[in-house]
Amino acid sequence: LRNDLPQLRAEIERMRGEARAIALDYVRHFAQQSDAQRQSFARLIERTTIMGVFLLVALSLAVIVLIRVFQLSVTRARVIAESNERFQNTIFASRDAIIVAGDDGRVIEVNPAAERMFGYSHNAFLGNRIADLVVPERLRRDHLASFARHVASGRAHVGVQDRLVTTARRAGGDEFPV
Repeated sequence: LRNDLPQLRAEIERMRGEARAIALDYVRHFAQQSDAQRQSFARLIERTTIMGVFLLVALSLAVIVLIRVFQLSVTRARVIAESNERFQNTIFASRDAIIVAGDDGRVIEVNPAAERMFGYSHNAFLGNRIADLVVPERLRRDHLASFARHVASGRAHVGVQDRLVTTARRAGGDEFPV
């Protein structure tokens, strides 16, 4: 064994270089992998940051748009409320009978003059068809056809300048010219 010792030492020295080369190759390979992973992670962080900034800008723009839409809706609501108040004041101050009906012919508003003229209370008018309340039975079919034409075309059968004389019916059933 003693005789082989110098040969074993030489073999160990030779192997030490190979082991060192293998270890250095492993360290180089591990360092390259680590660099690649770091670069990949850096690109991921960069893309995430860009996406985050983009989303933040988009969210900011959406908030600005929503605030503007809200401001417009508040303004519109105020204008509608003011217009509705003027409308209410106008019809309630009128001495002429005014009955407002929707496209379905149902009464949505009526003034006190109409209540007195036709003999129905405000609540009796609301939600009922105007034809059922104030149009005599014998004229109802023609009235409904004319009303349907008006709703379909958006224009009255009789012009604004024209005067329509017809017959109406009070709550008690008696008829009178209007």
